[in-house]
Amino acid sequence: MLDCGVKIYKQEGLRALYSGIAPAILRQSVYGTLKFGSYYSLKNFIVANYYEGDTAVENPYINVSCAALAGAFSSAIANPTDVLKVRMQVQGTNKTPLYKCFYEIYRCEGFKGLYRGVVPTSQRAMTIAAVELPVYDFCKDHLLDTIGDQPVNHFISSFIASLLAAIASCPIDVIRTRLMNQRKILRSYGTTSVAQSTVYFTNSFECLTSILRNEGFTALYKGELSFKD
Repeated sequence: MLDCGVKIYKQEGLRALYSGIAPAILRQSVYGTLKFGSYYSLKNFIVANYYEGDTAVENPYINVSCAALAGAFSSAIANPTDVLKVRMQVQGTNKTPLYKCFYEIYRCEGFKGLYRGVVPTSQRAMTIAAVELPVYDFCKDHLLDTIGDQPVNHFISSFIASLLAAIASCPIDVIRTRLMNQRKILRSYGTTSVAQSTVYFTNSFECLTSILRNEGFTALYKGELSFKD
């Protein structure tokens, strides 16, 4: 990761390291707002209608289920911003305006182009939520006796939970990136120059089997050190 960052800086400059920053910020704004809003709304709805008392509020099964559904829903809605981010990062430039990139994808590839990779994106969000929440609660509860309910307890628990969630979801993230970076041009535009279609995989399973067959298992963990949600 360090070697890659140094080479990008030397060859393309500091700005190249921030390629896709605009859609990344937009994605986090949309995804984060929808995820937390839908998570608490769904959890409160289930508790209010199907349980009595306050004991069910922190039920791990309810929390994990609601978080997984909220993550899948919000990531699916925010998928176009994820596609924009991946495409702009591959281009290695911030010169093209965000709205123009959005329009070019829609014009050349149609509405489906904006939702390329939506299935693994939702699967990734569900995986992160399913691993992160129970691991965080488990670590926090077991550290209460030695550390107590201190900020360091929450920090350590969050670190372990995030690390395991990254390990669990990285293969899905690799598949998602491969699918999002594909282009399927709908039609030609006369003298307008557009990229040729580069569709290699039709679904997540085909992409997974191709990676395992041609690159090996370790290829599913490319970029693991730079992984983030």
